[in-house]
Amino acid sequence: MLYRGQRLADHEAGNHGVWWTSCPVFAEFFGAMPSRTRRQESVVLMIVDPQDAIIGEIDGEFLVDPRRLEDVQVVSTLPSLQGYDLSDPDRCFYMKGIPDGFDGSGLLEWLNAGRPVEGLESVRRA
Repeated sequence: MLYRGQRLADHEAGNHGVWWTSCPVFAEFFGAMPSRTRRQESVVLMIVDPQDAIIGEIDGEFLVDPRRLEDVQVVSTLPSLQGYDLSDPDRCFYMKGIPDGFDGSGLLEWLNAGRPVEGLESVRRA
């Protein structure tokens, strides 16, 4: 599983960037940056089993051929960074609790529960 934060308009147009991460919080951070999104609505995207698209990996960041990505899905729509309550570490990032791309059993549990934006912790509490 890989994640990417980017503008919603680009996703809707089928334009996806080349750098993806295994960490949903990193994707959220980059997706919410006003300098990257030009203050337009942004999202966190995910792809499942993108092996055919991966060109290389550097420190948990994956270079992919976006033409080979299939079934890119929106995990969450994001507020701009101004919408984040940085004084509350538990709500600082919306993607907190979503398993990273290397937690196979956690990812299956999260996917089977319907991919709640609140993440795996809320699934387990429920």
